[in-house]
Amino acid sequence: MKKTKKETFIYREKPFLTAPVRTEPYVWHLTDKRHRLDIAFGGILPIRGLAFANNMNEKIGHMWHWSTEMEAYDGSGLDYWRIDVRRAGVRWYNDINLDYGKAWGKYVCTPSPIPVDAIALFRHDTSLRFLPSRYEEDGSERVPETMAWAVKELKSDFQKLMVKKMEGVANCSLKCLPLKRVDPFELLAKDHALDKVNENLALQILPTLFEAQPEQTLSAIMSPNFETFYETLFNNRKPVESKEDWRGFFNAIHVNSSYCEHLAYKSGRAYQVSWINNLTESSAIFDIYMTTPTEACPAFRLFRMEMVDKHSFLMKEYVDGTYQERTNLVFSTGMFTNHELDRFLLENLKPPRS
Repeated sequence: MKKTKKETFIYREKPFLTAPVRTEPYVWHLTDKRHRLDIAFGGILPIRGLAFANNMNEKIGHMWHWSTEMEAYDGSGLDYWRIDVRRAGVRWYNDINLDYGKAWGKYVCTPSPIPVDAIALFRHDTSLRFLPSRYEEDGSERVPETMAWAVKELKSDFQKLMVKKMEGVANCSLKCLPLKRVDPFELLAKDHALDKVNENLALQILPTLFEAQPEQTLSAIMSPNFETFYETLFNNRKPVESKEDWRGFFNAIHVNSSYCEHLAYKSGRAYQVSWINNLTESSAIFDIYMTTPTEACPAFRLFRMEMVDKHSFLMKEYVDGTYQERTNLVFSTGMFTNHELDRFLLENLKPPRS
C-alpha cells in the first residue's frame, strides 16, 4: 500500500485533506481589529478547525486575510500578527483553499492554537511619507506615471533598509506601506479612551447642542468634512470640549449605507447618525435619530437607539437634559418610516421646554 504524507482535518465541518509544509522563520496571520483583544490575551485559536497564516515576507499585497467567512481585504486597516514558528512549536500544512499556480506553501494552516508568547502585532507604518519631488532634474513636472515610479523607487530603497535592519518584517510595496511592531495593549487602551470620549459627545453634549439650536446642529451633522462640521456646529456659540475630541468624533460617525454621500443618513424626516466603535472597528451600540418638525408636530426631536441584543433594542428620547424611554416607538428594519414616525409623534407630542 502506497504511503502518503497527507493528513485530514475537519474544517467547517468537512474533511480537509492537505500536506505538511516547511515555513519561513516567521509567518503572518491577518485579522480584523475586532479580534485584537482576544488574540492579545489568548493567542491565535483555530476557527472551525484550523488557523491560517501567510508563509511570505516579500510582498504585503499578496497576503490574504482569513475571516470566519474567508473574506479578503486590501490590508490597509488590518492587524498583522507575526508568528515566530520556532516559538509556536506547531506543524504547518498547505492551505488547499489557495493552492493554485505557484502558491503552493505560501498560504498555510494548522489545527493547533498559537500561544501568546509566539506572536507580535504589526501595523502599517502610517508615519512614513513617500513624497518624491514633483519635478524632473531638467525642471519639467513629472507625469503621474513617472511620479508613481519615483514612489516605488523610494519604497524599494526603504524595503532594503528595513529588511536588513529587522528580520521578519514584511516588505512594503507600491500600494502598501511597510509594517512596524506595535504594542496591542497600548492600542486597546487608546481606542477605549476614544470610545468613551465619543460616547460622551454623542449621548450628552450633542443632544444639548441640538436642543439649543437644532437647525444648526443638523446642518453640521450633514457636513462633508470636519472643518465645515466644526465651524457650523459652533457658529455663534462657545465651543464645548476640545477641537481634537470633535475631530475624533467626526471621524467615527458613519452611515449604515455605504452609498450615502454624507455622514448622516436621511430617511423621510429622520436623520440617523451612527459611529464606529474604535475598540472593535464596528458599529457602536448606539444610534442617534434627529427629526424635523411639521405643522402637526412643531418640534425637533432627538432619540437614541440602544441595542439590548441582536434581536431587540431600547428607544429613548432626550428631553430637557434627560433620556426618557419610548416603548411605543416602533422601527421598520431598523429605520423610521414616515407613517410610524408621524403616528408616534402625534400620539406623544413633545412637552414645552421648562
